[in-house]
Amino acid sequence: MSSYTTVSIDPEFDFDLSGSGLSHKSRLTSPIHPFKKRRSRIYGQLKHTVQPLLSLRSARRTLAFIIFNLLIIFILLSWCKSTNSLALRSFAYLTVFDFFTLITCMISIWSTANQISQSEEGTIVFNYERIEVVSVFSSVVLASLGSIFILKECIIRIIDQPEVSIGRLLPGLLVGFLFHVMITLSVNNKPLQCITNASQSSVLQEHMADMSQTLCSIIPALSKILLPRINPFLLTSFIGASLIFLTNLLIQMNLYYFADTVSAILISTCTLCTMWPVASCSARVLLNTTPPYLLGQLDKLLSEAQTLDGVLEIRNERFYTVSLLTMVGSINVRVRRDADEQMVLAHVTHRLSTLVSHLTVQVSKDDWGSVPMVSSGVI
Repeated sequence: MSSYTTVSIDPEFDFDLSGSGLSHKSRLTSPIHPFKKRRSRIYGQLKHTVQPLLSLRSARRTLAFIIFNLLIIFILLSWCKSTNSLALRSFAYLTVFDFFTLITCMISIWSTANQISQSEEGTIVFNYERIEVVSVFSSVVLASLGSIFILKECIIRIIDQPEVSIGRLLPGLLVGFLFHVMITLSVNNKPLQCITNASQSSVLQEHMADMSQTLCSIIPALSKILLPRINPFLLTSFIGASLIFLTNLLIQMNLYYFADTVSAILISTCTLCTMWPVASCSARVLLNTTPPYLLGQLDKLLSEAQTLDGVLEIRNERFYTVSLLTMVGSINVRVRRDADEQMVLAHVTHRLSTLVSHLTVQVSKDDWGSVPMVSSGVI
C-alpha cells in the first residue's frame, strides 16, 4: 500500500522547482501518486483465461449446453418434488451427470488450448492432460454417489411407501431422455469417450452384445450406434426410460406405488454398473499403472527389441500412463562390448515408439575390465 501526502508551501517563500531560477509561489495541494493503482489479480487471471476460451466456437457451444442443462435439471428436480417419485429422481440424476460431463468437455477444450501454446514453446507438460482424467473420475464418482443415496432412500420407502403422482412422470421421462441422448450424441467429449473405449464392458453391455448384433443384421444403419458395443450411458438412459414408463402404467392401472421404488432401485443399480468400469479405468490412469489391454503388445515389442543385433538383455522396464493417450516408460538395455550404443538406442526407441510416447532408454555396454559405459536417450 502507498500513502498519499499533501505538501503545502508557504507563498512567502520562493521555491525553485525547475532549477532555472524562476520562483513558484504556488501551493501544492493535490495528492502525490507514486504507484499506479493495481487491479485485482483474481479478476486479471480470470479474464486472461476466459476471454481466449470464449473466442473458440466449441467452447461457446459447450457453454450454451451447460446453461440449458442447468435449466433442465431445475425443471426435473421440481417435478420430482411434486410427483414424489424416486424413479424420476434417479433418472434425473443422469442429467446431473451430463452437467459434469459438459464441465469436463470445457476443461478439455481449455487444456487443449494450453497444450498447443506449451508445445509451441517446446515444453512437455502432462498436468493439463491429467486434469481431464481427474474431471472424468470426479464426474463418475459423483454420479455413483447419487445412485447410492437413491438406494438408501429406497430402503426407507420399502417400509412405508407413500403415494406417487403420475401427472408429470411421462413429461419428465421425455425431457430427461431426449436431453441425455442429445448431449451424448452431439457433444464431442474426448476425455469421456477415450476412457469409455479403454474401459471394460459393463454388465449391461455384455448382455446387450448379442441383441445388438441381431438388430444390426436386420437394420444395418444402427451399426454406428450399437457396434462394436453400445454406448453405456445411452443404454442406461434407455433402460431408465423404459422402467419409468412401466411404472406409470402400473400406477395408472392398479395404483401400484411400490413399482416406483422398485424402478428406482433398478435404475440406480444400472447406473452403478455403468459407472464402475469407467471409474476403475480412470483410477488406474491416475495411479500411473499399465493398462491391461496393452500388456500383450508391450511384451511383444520388448521381445522384438531384444532380438536386435548386439542386445544382450532388457531389464528394469517400467511403463505407465500419465494421461488418456500418453504412455511413459523407461528401460535398461545391456549390449555387447563391440555393439554400437547409438545404433541400438535408435532401434529400441523405434520399436517401442508405436505405444510409448515418451521413452527413456539407458544403454550399458558389457565390459569386463572397466566400468560399464552408459549412454541414454529420451524420446
